[in-house]
Amino acid sequence: MDAAGLARSVIDAILPARFRPQPPIPAPVERRAAPRKQAALSASVITGGRTHRGQIRNISTTGLTLVFDSPPQLFKGAHLLVCAGALAPFTGSVRWIAGRECGMVFNSALAEEVLDDTSALFDPGKRVRPGRAKIHLVAAVSAPGLERRVTIENIGSGGAQLATGLSLPVDTGVMIHIDGMLPIGGHVRWSQAGRCGVMFNKLLPVAAGEEIARRCALHSSWLDELREAHAAIVDA
Repeated sequence: MDAAGLARSVIDAILPARFRPQPPIPAPVERRAAPRKQAALSASVITGGRTHRGQIRNISTTGLTLVFDSPPQLFKGAHLLVCAGALAPFTGSVRWIAGRECGMVFNSALAEEVLDDTSALFDPGKRVRPGRAKIHLVAAVSAPGLERRVTIENIGSGGAQLATGLSLPVDTGVMIHIDGMLPIGGHVRWSQAGRCGVMFNKLLPVAAGEEIARRCALHSSWLDELREAHAAIVDA
């Protein structure tokens, strides 16, 4: 036995097992509670009173993966509100963070039917609703017993996010008034922290989209997608 081997034998004989060098412990493998569907959907993520832009990369009944345009200040357990297109917002908390990506676990599991109903928004080759355009447009909201100035923070063919400073009850019917345009009708889908999401009663009219795009200097691709959404209804 060489000197090194003899030294190891002496150490093994003298030191208790807990003090001996141990092999490295392998990193735990993440086990998802439900299979994920691949996604590619622009999203607004609200946390800590701030809104961040990102994209949903995959989704399941129990959570989703987000990729941010720029890394936000997040921590495990932080509460998130994720708004994507005309979908109902997702609420949950941060499960893990890796650079510009994070995993979110929902507060309550989605029904399989909900995931199936929204799968067309993720599958390649299928026509989807236009994504939300981030804007800053002053408007007014009216409802029974309510008349208030608000700011439209993002808008798509099927709905908009408003900064109202109020807690509006879900399902409240509202009319959105933008100067020089016909009112847009809809109802409140969610309401949190002085903001709310409104689902329009019908697709945003192309004429209204053209005027909003002009005032807010939106990219032409957003308007093209709005026109395609209307064309899809005509073709159906």
